[in-house]
Amino acid sequence: MPQLTGEPAKKQLDEAAARLQEIGLKSGDSTLNEILSGLASTYKSPEATDKAAAEKLRASTISSFQVLSRACGNT
Repeated sequence: MPQLTGEPAKKQLDEAAARLQEIGLKSGDSTLNEILSGLASTYKSPEATDKAAAEKLRASTISSFQVLSRACGNT
């Protein structure tokens, strides 16, 4: 996974977080909204552009989508 450093990476993470929140709100599903909002918060965290953050963001994304998949009845 590429390193997430500098303003361009922070801008991209902020845009992704905003889109996740938008999708969660538009879904009308509280579980989906909660999962996507939590993931968006991780993307917006101050440490999100730290060099070690790429692994944390990857793990958080995978975990969130595993929860989402189980909530949708997929295992």
